[in-house]
Amino acid sequence: MRACVSLVALSLAFAGCSGTRHAAPDRGSLAVLRHLTADQANFGVILDAKTGRALAAFRVNNPIRAAIPDGKGGWYIGGGFIHVNGVLRKRLAHIDANGRLDPDWQPAANGNGVSVTSLARHGSRLYVAGDFAKLQHEPRFQLGALDLESGRLEKWRPSRSAWYSYATLFAAGRRLIVGGTSCCSEAGSAALALDARSGAVDTTWKPHVDRAKLSGDGVYMLASNGRAVLIHGLFGRPLDRVAVGELDPETGELARSWTPHATAKCLWCTLMAAAVGPDRVFASINGGSWPYQVVGFSRRTGEPNRRWRARISAITGFYGATSAAAIAVTGGRVYLTGDFDRVNGVRRNGVAALDQRTASVLPSWQPRATWVSGSLLAPSRNRLLLGVSLARTLRFDYTGLKTYRPVRTLRLVLGLSGPGRVHIGLGRGCDLQQWLNSLRCSGRVVRWLSLVRFGSAGRESYVHRLGVTSGRYFVHFVPQSPKGVPQTPQDFPITVP
Repeated sequence: MRACVSLVALSLAFAGCSGTRHAAPDRGSLAVLRHLTADQANFGVILDAKTGRALAAFRVNNPIRAAIPDGKGGWYIGGGFIHVNGVLRKRLAHIDANGRLDPDWQPAANGNGVSVTSLARHGSRLYVAGDFAKLQHEPRFQLGALDLESGRLEKWRPSRSAWYSYATLFAAGRRLIVGGTSCCSEAGSAALALDARSGAVDTTWKPHVDRAKLSGDGVYMLASNGRAVLIHGLFGRPLDRVAVGELDPETGELARSWTPHATAKCLWCTLMAAAVGPDRVFASINGGSWPYQVVGFSRRTGEPNRRWRARISAITGFYGATSAAAIAVTGGRVYLTGDFDRVNGVRRNGVAALDQRTASVLPSWQPRATWVSGSLLAPSRNRLLLGVSLARTLRFDYTGLKTYRPVRTLRLVLGLSGPGRVHIGLGRGCDLQQWLNSLRCSGRVVRWLSLVRFGSAGRESYVHRLGVTSGRYFVHFVPQSPKGVPQTPQDFPITVP
């Protein structure tokens, strides 16, 4: 069996094995997405890779953190869940191309509060990494192997000289390339290769990736298009301040000619996710001075492509806090998921598809939720698995108030993630320590000021003269949903001169 290259850390970005079969949506399974409350719910949603149309969906009780193609259009998935569509599955499951749970594949990663964080497939074996201590009730500290077809535990174990921190896995040829946050194994690197058959450390594969001295500690993302490995976390000697590079999967040598150019401020130090296309590396960047959060870099030179870039934003993102947590290249498209509700000014609620050549926003499935956060994209043939959290909780934020600036008149901009209203009141008595911990004050509302209505997601200006005596107060904001879903109030302490 030919191995499909895998990667799971902050993103799963390989396009998988291609296919062309067309499928109609399974409306019965998609109905699970309609039953949302104010509480966060986690789902796997299967999309048609070429159109972005939703084909099927299933529910998990905790997020999916890893997924790998099964070679038939489905996926092996891992995460912190213990139920899939209400059926017991302890952190591992097999989902077919139509979103149905495999009733016969039932391995388990055991322990309390544990999670599977990375998967790699090689031949007839599935490698599993996470923070578990047992696999199938047998001792396997953070890394083990299962038989693909039966889910039976394999005897394979990593060499004892390998460190106990396996942040990401990647199958390449006869090797299992491992990235971690500790250093060092006998290979002398924070990235090493294990023999896929024996588990021994391959000391001939020496990328010399030291443990991080900067934030991001070690290696936490591997991506590939089959020709090379894009690796994030190349910090320390002799690669001081290098955050992204390309490694030869056979030799481990760093391709020093490929250096992604962004800014002199090490923009790539804030890399969130990456996907490797035919001629470009598509990357999501969080923070820094770069005006575009999603960019395309030449696979040959590392130069940014000024014609392929995307700006993501959120109505309630007054202070930033938007990101694309995963990217995938499949079906002639570049898919994004994360925490956003606009891409290049077009309404896209946590999920978006961009043209691979022009970066124009294309049609794709949009969740009917007011709170959306995507975390995983995993292509498999002509399908794409999306890991996403949804809720009917309205996201609310505002700007215009500062703790050190006395105010007589409120001059605010309010943002709401869906239709609804915001009730604004004025209160007395605020324990600052309690407010810092919870954004809630300890006093009571003494006057209701206004009710600001939102016909849809958007921002509204609000000006109101307080007209009260001098003293310390707090502004009380209560977002309200038209469907009566409970929302979380917020307070802000102010001083009236």
